[in-house]
Amino acid sequence: MIWFMEDATRLSAECLLRECSKGTFLIRPAESRSNEFSLSVKDSAEVKHYRIRMNDEGMLFIAKRSTFPNLVQLVEHYKQHCDGLCVKLVASIEHNEGPVRTLQSLSKSHEVNWEIQLKDLHFGTKLGSGQFGEVFRGSWNGNKEVAIKTLKQGTMDKEDFRRESNIMKKLQHKNLVALYGVCIEPLLIVTELAKHGNLLEFFKKAESRLVYKDLIMMGSNVASGMAYLERNGYVHRDLAARNVLVHKERPITCKIGDFGLARKMTQENLYDAHQGAKFPIKWTAPEAATKNVFTTKSDVWSFGILFYEICTKGRTPYAGMSNADVLREVEKGYRMPKLDCIEQKSYDIMSNCWRPEANKRPTFEALQHILDDYYTSNDDANYNEDVR
Repeated sequence: MIWFMEDATRLSAECLLRECSKGTFLIRPAESRSNEFSLSVKDSAEVKHYRIRMNDEGMLFIAKRSTFPNLVQLVEHYKQHCDGLCVKLVASIEHNEGPVRTLQSLSKSHEVNWEIQLKDLHFGTKLGSGQFGEVFRGSWNGNKEVAIKTLKQGTMDKEDFRRESNIMKKLQHKNLVALYGVCIEPLLIVTELAKHGNLLEFFKKAESRLVYKDLIMMGSNVASGMAYLERNGYVHRDLAARNVLVHKERPITCKIGDFGLARKMTQENLYDAHQGAKFPIKWTAPEAATKNVFTTKSDVWSFGILFYEICTKGRTPYAGMSNADVLREVEKGYRMPKLDCIEQKSYDIMSNCWRPEANKRPTFEALQHILDDYYTSNDDANYNEDVR
């Protein structure tokens, strides 16, 4: 049943179907009721949602119309008849994304040790720079487009880099930029290339085309990738819009970059940075900035700043304030105010990420669920007609 998407939510269904032709559909589990389903279908100009109920005899139905013993027969019926829907069902959406990394297509020797030789890399235009290094567009073996990340001197020594890269190779998630390999001489990280650039660049090009739901999906993508790092015991330390890349524009798909600089936490669930380490102060939690100790909860603080960047379509956090001003005022309890362009629910999410007590901040798993459910309510009014 290629039209059934077990992991789809109302929000992701809207994003997936928005650019599809009329009659394209998918069926997903209902978010507010267990053991029920929802039908999402593209009408002429919008995506509409219908809840599929089950009666006392275990038969499935939409509203009070015909009943069916299973989803297959229901779908076949509505391919032939509208029977109260906005449109006949025509075609299921294609949702096979394929593997996260396609190392087999790169080189056989590389599959063994993941190491890339400098002579096999060609550096193109500079794409940007961050706290820990610069990023270049490039190619590998002359034909594979890649992004090449250089590391600033003193960021990491070679032995630390080898140890960390061995663990990094295991991290695979649809919302993390795929690692292709590493170069030891000099220290380089080679990843997949996101052609739409980072969020700040994307906002400059596509701001007028973005609706608020696109922004929520961006936040959800980031929370999904960070929840994966959270489950695997990693801290990111540099979560910001400049390090989130736009992989696809429709549907919006974002991937976290620079996760190669993430660090494995100890059994006490913290990472102690070396003395004198430099951090992006405006994105760094106060306890991390003052004590050099990072946890998942300090990443959650950074997510709140990133979400502010997203909801304002790229505005600079703490505009007009120096790093010293930010450190001092945040310690006193100052938080960035809500702007008119930010919905109250979005600002509430940010505020929870900025709680002074780290243990009271939400987990990334919770943030992902909150963002996925952003426009989903238990109220039947959120579904078309009475498809419940």
